[in-house]
Amino acid sequence: MTKKLWLAILLVLVAGMLGGSSGDASTVGYENLPGWHWVAGGTLRGVSFPSDTSGWAVGDGGLIVRSVDRGATWRPLASGTKADLHHVQFLDDDHGWAVGDGGTIVFTDDGGTTWDVQTTPTSEDLYHVHFINASYGWVVGDGGTILVTQNGGPLWTSQTSDTTENLYGVDFVDATHGWAVGANGTVIATVDGGVVWNDQPSCDANHDLYDVDLIDRENGWIVGWGSALWTTSDGGTNWGEWILSGWTRDLYALELEDAQSGWAVGASGFVARYAYPSWTEQPSGTDADLYDLAFVDGQRGWAAGDGGTVLSTIDGGATWERRIGSTTGEVTGLYFIDENRGWATVGWFVSGFPGELLHTVDGGATWTVQKDEVPYLNDLQFITSDRAWAVGGVYGSGTILATIDGGANWVPQTYPVGGPMRGLHFVSPDIGWAVGGAVGGNGWILGTTNGGNDWTLQETTYSVPLYDVCFGDFTHGWAVGGNGSIWATVDGSDWFTQTSGITDTLSSVHCYDQLGWAVGDSTILATRDSGSHWVAQDSGYPNASFTAVDFSGPGWGWVTGFDSASDESLILVTGDQGNSWLPEELPLDVGLLRSVHAFRHGRGPVIWVGDSTGLILSNQPDPTTPASAAISSAEGGALFSSDGSTSLIFPAGAVSATVTITHTPSTAPQLPPTGELTGYRMFALTAVYSGTTTPASVVPGAHYTVAVDYSGAVVAKDSRLGLYSWLDDAWVFEPTSSADYEKSMVTAYPDHFSYFAVLGKSYSVFLPAAVKSHP
Repeated sequence: MTKKLWLAILLVLVAGMLGGSSGDASTVGYENLPGWHWVAGGTLRGVSFPSDTSGWAVGDGGLIVRSVDRGATWRPLASGTKADLHHVQFLDDDHGWAVGDGGTIVFTDDGGTTWDVQTTPTSEDLYHVHFINASYGWVVGDGGTILVTQNGGPLWTSQTSDTTENLYGVDFVDATHGWAVGANGTVIATVDGGVVWNDQPSCDANHDLYDVDLIDRENGWIVGWGSALWTTSDGGTNWGEWILSGWTRDLYALELEDAQSGWAVGASGFVARYAYPSWTEQPSGTDADLYDLAFVDGQRGWAAGDGGTVLSTIDGGATWERRIGSTTGEVTGLYFIDENRGWATVGWFVSGFPGELLHTVDGGATWTVQKDEVPYLNDLQFITSDRAWAVGGVYGSGTILATIDGGANWVPQTYPVGGPMRGLHFVSPDIGWAVGGAVGGNGWILGTTNGGNDWTLQETTYSVPLYDVCFGDFTHGWAVGGNGSIWATVDGSDWFTQTSGITDTLSSVHCYDQLGWAVGDSTILATRDSGSHWVAQDSGYPNASFTAVDFSGPGWGWVTGFDSASDESLILVTGDQGNSWLPEELPLDVGLLRSVHAFRHGRGPVIWVGDSTGLILSNQPDPTTPASAAISSAEGGALFSSDGSTSLIFPAGAVSATVTITHTPSTAPQLPPTGELTGYRMFALTAVYSGTTTPASVVPGAHYTVAVDYSGAVVAKDSRLGLYSWLDDAWVFEPTSSADYEKSMVTAYPDHFSYFAVLGKSYSVFLPAAVKSHP
């Protein structure tokens, strides 16, 4: 655990100084984080590109993302709903509709910047939307639901379909002629805009039909369950089956370019191209289920599906490229060494598809595959930017992988047991531990002193698998697992059991010095005395099961879980070592959260979580945003910069009346330092009396505390490093300023407001630095 965490400790101290409760401590300073937002992944069920540059994709939990660069990058949009969205259609770069569960229809006329929920006469789940122009559109859904609008959606009315089967696809070639398909071979058609819908000869009652596309009133295709492909040349009076030898995967979506060409996508990454007179499978490069596709011409197209998968082609599907944003599977592990560079382990537990190791250099917005065809991976850790390990396995054999080049190459390591590996923790490039075990079988603890070139068996736990391990230093550690088991060591090699007081499975453990937290089924445990006593902490959710825990220091921490009472996933945050846990607002209805990683390196906490659908969310501060707080004369107060790097603590009586303090960070020094000093942090600190524009000042003789984290700078250890203020035309050293090189912290006690900077001299020689930031 990095020592550059002093500001997190301040959260607890400030709350006590201000007389706040433990609940207050959980939010002091944390409000500067912007909130959780989509980074990558998730289940994408619909995609629409009205032009070759602009596209939208929608999916589970209310997810809507947009690309303006042909799908190269995607950003999230606030959809205004947490309902699963199944389909989307844009007529142009501004006007679009998305439909989903519970009768949900959302509409935008500004390219998705804002979405309005449109009123519908149904609460049935809706699966497909089709507009022929800005006014006329139809939607189909469960129980034979068909809705129509003639004014773009402010008014939707029901049409009688004369079927109770679920309808999954709808298509109109003009304002009068349309078709809908659904469960148990249902095909219905209309020639009067939906006033009357008539059955057409069933393709096959044993097949669910998912999509229909006609290019005129006569010619079209239907796709569905079990590689079902049906075609008509007479408007559906007759539908003929197209036999696809050797194809057995479900087909979910269809798009025709004309009567002689088109595409279909489906389960397990299936893509097929129609070029009259036959269909031919195309290699997609993914095993993810693909639910929808969109083409703007005969060459350029996109497909979307599980794990945030977005594929694109520029050659009519001869080759497909997996666009960034895809995570391809359950996100079982996350690890970041700074705000941008990170890795993820992904895989599909249920299907048994092999896992992958993914890498990002932009905070998770884009991911590349570093290694594929690996076993289901459970955990990973980087000890430097080059050295890392990952462990995996579920039922039978397992794996330990290692890299010495930042993941460019991952090499299996041998270990003296033959089962799944679940968790690991290294305290240096040489010294580390790994735990594992099969469900219902023995567990074990392995240790290494040479980076995993040799692993030795340190402990065997009979009939209890172990799921995670954490060390607070080189000798003191814990391992947790089934039946509430907690194992501890004080010398790094000899293990003994500690009493947890529970019999539920413990899935994750995090530690710092003598502090430790363990989470699992229905419990959060904590210790302050190296495990001599483990105490249950009140999560506020007695019906929740927790999957992972991580802290950015001994103050702020996060746990992920699932609440069976509300049937919702949870992220809980604490600012007081877990004395109080508060729920966080999530922008989406996410799947089971499997992993959490909290990182702190000078810009405050940056947190990522991953779920069972491949979704990754992040919450990180904007370092350029000003932060303000009201400080009263009677009680004082505290202010934290938007990036968490700077804390300002005002004691009672420091100001004569209530004032508004504003911290404005500087990204480019307006007042550059002179001489050989370099600026590491610069910020303007202003204060005005509340309700006025009158500048405020500190009461004569009073002081406040400024603490600045300069992590990331390689600074010479001399007397010039400290806090400076700008006076007239020069930087003046604050006489109360001092530097703590271990904590990368400068502290001072000014008696005035000013333009401040942390100045110092950089090293002329840079040496490699070991980075350690355990989960």
